[in-house]
Amino acid sequence: MFLLALLPLAAVLYLMIGRNWDGSKAGAVGWLTAVVIALIFFGATPQILLIASGRALLLSLYVLYIIWMALLLYHVVNDAGVITAIGQELPKVAAEKTTQVLLLAWVFGSFLQGASGFGVPAAVVAPLLVGLGFAPVVAVAAALIGHAWAVTFGSLGSSYFALIAASGLPGEVLASPTAVYMGIACLLCGFVVLWTFNQWQALREGWFLLVVIGAVMAVTQWILAVAGLWSLASFGAGAVGLLVAIPLARWRTTSTTPFQAKSLAVAFFPYLILTAVIIIGQLILGNALDFLKFNLNFPATSTRLGYEMAASSGPAISLFGHAGALLLYASLLAFGWYKWRGVLPTAVL
Repeated sequence: MFLLALLPLAAVLYLMIGRNWDGSKAGAVGWLTAVVIALIFFGATPQILLIASGRALLLSLYVLYIIWMALLLYHVVNDAGVITAIGQELPKVAAEKTTQVLLLAWVFGSFLQGASGFGVPAAVVAPLLVGLGFAPVVAVAAALIGHAWAVTFGSLGSSYFALIAASGLPGEVLASPTAVYMGIACLLCGFVVLWTFNQWQALREGWFLLVVIGAVMAVTQWILAVAGLWSLASFGAGAVGLLVAIPLARWRTTSTTPFQAKSLAVAFFPYLILTAVIIIGQLILGNALDFLKFNLNFPATSTRLGYEMAASSGPAISLFGHAGALLLYASLLAFGWYKWRGVLPTAVL
């Protein structure tokens, strides 16, 4: 039975990795496999499948609210040239390759994962590294590995909110141990980035930056997670990591290339808006935004084999206080800011 339960996941992984199918097609096959197995081997009924699908759709909507709004914010700042500006200035911080690969693949990649996710870190960082002279294989591997630790609280908390909804455990209970594990993973990801670049030599040159910046990002993530600011945990860790890494790398570098700190500060302004909106929305306004919620109640079910599931409600979606709503507010404010400054292209106006 255990192997049968794993079969839908195995089918999805095989189709995506072994056959290069996209997620939508592989996911549909995985869902169909699960339906067939549930009906034949686990005693499910059409009513149970309908209720289970309703639970899954509500959970998906809960998470998609964050994902859609995070993508909206990303496109606003990207169309305003923010990502390009940051990517152009960061390599000027240091001339040493070891420092550059840590700063871009690990710290900047983690920041991008926290702020947007969805493949953005690899898509942005890998070309930057290639442009700086890194081998393509090293650039891609470092870009993919460097931000991996920030996925759980990344995409402004979408994965963590999904974990809460799927497990049924309070976020306050999961926050501390999750942040501790991800903090350890943070150091390991930085270690692997250095090793991927130039093995022992890179570790000898970059161990100080690895330990200091890694500790700062790990502790920042833990503090934000325990404080209940799950949407800011990875994003805040990456942002603080950049704040520490830039002057530290500049102090250690031999580069004489002019570095425009003001340009970086202006580029990060929409993320300051995002931080302020989330803090105000979650810590100050709190329940005031939760006056209108969407939820569904699901009846108890029992399979032909006797497995029972009690009646329960799905994850409540606060239409105006959900993390997705806060992202929408930040996106609108950032859009207004850039429209006022006249930096957005006509296509998005």
